[in-house]
Amino acid sequence: RAFFGSEWSPGVDGDPHLYILYARNLGASVAGYFSAADELSPLAHEYSNGHEMFYLSADNVELWEEFTYSVLAHEFQHMIHWSLDRNEESWLNEGFSELASFLNGYDIGGWDFAYASDPDLTLTYWPTNGGPHYGQSFLFVAYMLERFGPEVTQAVVAHPNNGLDSIDQTLAELGIEDPISGAPVRADDLHRDWAVALLLQDPTVADGRYAFESYVAPQVQVADRFDECPFGPQERQVSQYGVDYIRVDCAGEYTLLFDGASEVQVLPAEPLSGEYAFWSNRGDESDMTLTRSFDLQEVSGPIELRYWTWYEIEEGWDYLYLEISADGGETWQILETPSGTAEDSSGNSYGWGYTGYSGGGSRPAWIQEKVDLSAFAGQEILLRFEYITDAAVNGDGFLLDDIRVDALGYFEDFETGDGGWRAEGFVRLYNRLPQTYQVILVEHGDEIRVRPVALDAENSAEIEFQAGDGIDYITLIVSGTARHTWQPAPYRFELRP
Repeated sequence: RAFFGSEWSPGVDGDPHLYILYARNLGASVAGYFSAADELSPLAHEYSNGHEMFYLSADNVELWEEFTYSVLAHEFQHMIHWSLDRNEESWLNEGFSELASFLNGYDIGGWDFAYASDPDLTLTYWPTNGGPHYGQSFLFVAYMLERFGPEVTQAVVAHPNNGLDSIDQTLAELGIEDPISGAPVRADDLHRDWAVALLLQDPTVADGRYAFESYVAPQVQVADRFDECPFGPQERQVSQYGVDYIRVDCAGEYTLLFDGASEVQVLPAEPLSGEYAFWSNRGDESDMTLTRSFDLQEVSGPIELRYWTWYEIEEGWDYLYLEISADGGETWQILETPSGTAEDSSGNSYGWGYTGYSGGGSRPAWIQEKVDLSAFAGQEILLRFEYITDAAVNGDGFLLDDIRVDALGYFEDFETGDGGWRAEGFVRLYNRLPQTYQVILVEHGDEIRVRPVALDAENSAEIEFQAGDGIDYITLIVSGTARHTWQPAPYRFELRP
């Protein structure tokens, strides 16, 4: 509490006490957890216990173990963060929870070493099995704390924005500037310096920013190493806000050529037709809707809604619903869809909804859905797609294209506009974003020199360097920095004499 702030108190139960359930059968790999569902009344969520509480696994942890208290510190931060900013992106929330354990004197369990062994992970993505992502997120927020102090870290925790945007906003609101250049610092600048710090861990370089003062970080592994030069084009890809470290051990004068992509996909699927589709967006503890009115007052015959969808939704935890209202949105009825389900193992579902992968395979596929609206003939209706997520993991979301109601002569493929649909959280998506990179050349030798590389409009650069005579080797550091996508960034480099 002293560092991160307070949980909701007296909370859902009007009781300032915190509860701990120590029980068996919580999951084979579970040490403990905080469930945001418990912050709801049991009348709203059937599996809520209606208390501010933690769960500890009697199968996997002993109450006398130091690790158990590390777990409690981790989960307490989640409880506090839920109170301050409940839809924070998971990667940042988890990083702060690992930081909570560390600040209370506990070991973070080796995930920092797991990350350092393969640092090309997407910082802004959180998978079902977090593993080394815990280490990555911890190392990032620990560096932020050391670089800017508690004020910035605490402000990010409580900031209503999420992820990298919350870091950008906090740094701007607090007027944080680079002490060398005097320029405002952004999250991308922080990530660049963090990537260099993980490599060097040397407080004597520059103004001391490339080191951890209160933490001995593990040494990162290089992605590739070259000791025969020059060499021809090398094709690679790097994760967004992941890091490739490429070492070149060659004496002589060389020119390093770098060439990156100009665009990247937002999602691993294209629209069914054309270049646009509506996308649910994604987020934790979020509710996104897409709504449109239809006038069926003059329609008496069969009415069928048809649309195509592609979706990847956290199965059994997050759901997307098709809903209808005949009273102007005062009340809503969930409609049954051919590929939806009423199964609800988590208690999160409000009724018939989409979850998992479209198409039923190992990867999502475009499918056409047909829903009978004949029962609403003669009425004005609202149709709504609603995507509701819980905390932690979320998938790529829900794509919608080529909607038609033939009884009204209505067809919309979203190529020229939103087709009358009102989006709150949903996005009319063109599945491309500008791809950006951070490229740094580090010269190692008698003096360590960090050289940020400016790319041209085509994401290309030529970097001249001379190894030998005081320079032992160089390291090329490459990161993708396109936000709002988890797709990797391809690039190519070569070394010419």
